[in-house]
Amino acid sequence: MTLNYKLRAWNKVKNEMEQSAYGELLIQQSGSVCIQQDDNTLADVSHDYDVMQFTGLLDKNGKEIYSCDIVKHHNTILVVEWIDDYACFSFTDKEVDTQHYLQKIDSPNLEIIGNIYETPHLLTTDNTTKV
Repeated sequence: MTLNYKLRAWNKVKNEMEQSAYGELLIQQSGSVCIQQDDNTLADVSHDYDVMQFTGLLDKNGKEIYSCDIVKHHNTILVVEWIDDYACFSFTDKEVDTQHYLQKIDSPNLEIIGNIYETPHLLTTDNTTKV
């Protein structure tokens, strides 16, 4: 059985979202992030990237929802997070510190409004970041 994952990565050095870097951005089973260099060797660049996985859900505009996205559900701002203890994605309301698991959220009413890297200000109140 082959599993295909959709991933993207935040480049902490360049401060930008990437699907690939230099050549191919490779995620190994160990979780390390590597790039294929010109001489076809792999270089571990895990310290330079935060990797995000596609949840399998689309927002109301047809955009893919990834971990670390900030979404709006009705009038509530939620952060998409991976919960290791339950091996699932959740939508976390940072305002009241509650989590909603994927199956309990009506995805056609979700709208991606940003992510924690490019638009962290969407999660602030009185200039205090809540992430």
